[in-house]
Formats: sequence, C-alpha cells, structure tokens
Amino acid sequence: MEKVFKEIEKFKKWAEAYSEVPQDERGGEWECDYSDWPIIWKEFEDFFNECHYSKWTDKELANILYIIARDNECNSIIELISEKPETLEFIANKGLDFNSPDAKWQIVEMLHNLQSQHNAEQLIIKYLKQEIEYVSRMGIKTLGRLKSSLTEKYCEKAWQWNKNDPMSEYQRIMALNVLFEYGSPLTSKYITLAKEDGREYLVSQAINIENKIKAGNTI
Repeated sequence: MEKVFKEIEKFKKWAEAYSEVPQDERGGEWECDYSDWPIIWKEFEDFFNECHYSKWTDKELANILYIIARDNECNSIIELISEKPETLEFIANKGLDFNSPDAKWQIVEMLHNLQSQHNAEQLIIKYLKQEIEYVSRMGIKTLGRLKSSLTEKYCEKAWQWNKNDPMSEYQRIMALNVLFEYGSPLTSKYITLAKEDGREYLVSQAINIENKIKAGNTI
C-alpha cells in the first residue's frame, strides 16, 4: 500500500477514537488536533505526482475523498488536486456520490479551475441540486467567480432557501455578495429585500454593500 494510505488509516483510527459523534457532524475544527497532517500532505503530494488518477482503485479514491473532507480547515489536498484540472474534474464527478458535505463544498469551491467553463457550470448545477446548505453557498460563489451567465438565476434560487433553516440568512448573505461582485443590476432589489428580511447580519451586509455602491466602489 502507498504510504499516504497508511497515513490515512492512522488518521481514521485517531478520528474514530476522538468522538462518538459522526465526523461530518462534529464542530470546533476538531481535525486540527491531529498532529501528523504535514506527513499526510507530503505523502499525498508524492502519490499525486507519481500516480495518474486513471490508475486509482475504488478504495484509493474513497480514501482520497475521505481525507479531502477531513482536511477542511487547511484545504491543502483539494488545492493540490486543483492544480491538475483533469484530475479535479474526475474528483468532482466522483464526489457527487460521496456522502460528505465537507468534501463536496471544497470541490465546488475549486471548480473555477477547470479548463472548460461549460463543464464547471454543469458540475456546479449537479451539486446545487443536492441542496446541501454550505455546498450551495460555495456553488453560487464559484458561479460568480466564473462570471457565469447562470449566476443571477442561482443566486435568486439561493434566496428562496427555506427561511425556517437558521442558515438561510447566510444563503442570502452569499447571494447578495455574489450579485454585487458580479455587477448584477439585481443587486439593488436584493438590498431592499435584505432590509425587509430584518435579520441582523443580512441587514448589516446589505447596508455595507449599499454604502459601497453610493461611494462608487466596485469589485
């Protein structure tokens, strides 16, 4: 077995002993308590540079997606993968069926690195259809970064996130930020809607963007 997968197995044993709470449901940046991340990153880089993704076994792929998910504070592994757009696209397709939001949002955030904007957009849409809250936020952020013609459509969809979900405020903050950065004429409309919404952080961001517009500031 490649050294990196031995290191991943060591991490898994540590993670399982850390808490009985499912790993994707833990808070507090718990993965940062693991002391051997530098070893994982080095061994993964060696493996990544020596072994083309077409040669990865299903078990290796599952372990790679797992360790991407757990490296969600530093994002070192997904950033390395994104340096090879073909590999990133492969991972993105496989990640659709991997049961970890912490892998999915990192992948979606990196899709602006694909060589084909069309392929990036299609993948982002597939992730958005899964309706995972933080993945959705990263999806519209990436559409905006791509200056995609789909940006406004999916920002408006994000605005309709179930308001009973406390995280819907952050969906709306992201949508408003992306519309502003995109230069959308819809920005003024959503500043008004944000103020009508009334939630503290959303209203604060709406006022902040409104002041930037009044001052003639653009991204």
